[in-house]
Amino acid sequence: MTHNTTNNRKYCSQCASILIKKCPNGDTCERSVCEDCGHIEYDNPKVLVACFATFENKLLWMRRKYEPMAGYWFIPAGFMELGETPEEATSRELFEETCAVIPPENLDFFMIGSLPDISQIYLAYRGEIADIKAIQTTDEALETCLFTEDEAPLDKLAFPTVIETFHLFYKEHRESNYGAHKASVVNNKHILSPLASKAKPKQAHPK
Repeated sequence: MTHNTTNNRKYCSQCASILIKKCPNGDTCERSVCEDCGHIEYDNPKVLVACFATFENKLLWMRRKYEPMAGYWFIPAGFMELGETPEEATSRELFEETCAVIPPENLDFFMIGSLPDISQIYLAYRGEIADIKAIQTTDEALETCLFTEDEAPLDKLAFPTVIETFHLFYKEHRESNYGAHKASVVNNKHILSPLASKAKPKQAHPK
């Protein structure tokens, strides 16, 4: 599959000369290139992070205030910033959207996936919230709530193609038997597969 690797920039970020579209020597894709100074403007995928934040047998959800999918429910998620680790970004997004706190060092990897059509990679982490009294609505969330799987607003999920990911997480959380997973979207279906063997089970959570 060929993906678009060019951008809409007109001027070089180094010398302000006009950019042209060409395939640089030794490359295989068309890029935005400055013929005056030789600078190449590369566009790389954006990285999204998401947090499966739990308290006992419940998962923290938020109802989105802004588009895309304003008014629908999801878990805290957003883009990484420059200079952050994925765990730091996940911890920050969780706090910004719900005021809940899970330190980066207390987050464990859960899933990696890719959306090549929109040039995005996403990473999901999981962790336990120590103090649920801190959870509140924020400028980015109309509501925040802890739900069991039976209570979860899966019929109002912001991105319904990933619904099986939520079923999988709730199952593993109930059993305290977590795996690492990879995901891809094929024909608008979210396909999950194991990335590694599961962690050793701990005491299971009640339903």
